[in-house]
Amino acid sequence: MKGPKHIAIDCHFIREKIVSRDIKTKFVNWNDQLGDIVIKSLRETRMIRFVTNLVYMIYMHQLGGEY
Repeated sequence: MKGPKHIAIDCHFIREKIVSRDIKTKFVNWNDQLGDIVIKSLRETRMIRFVTNLVYMIYMHQLGGEY
């Protein structure tokens, strides 16, 4: 398990990649945070929307497209 020192190193590494434009970030509305599917208890409608989005993302990745 990583401790605080490793987290700080990871943060600096990612920050450098963002500044050098090797990584691009996009704004994601709080309603569309796909990570919520694994960390929160969600209502059925939101769960269905997230699962649908995840399946679509996997499908598009297999085709080599962007999602």
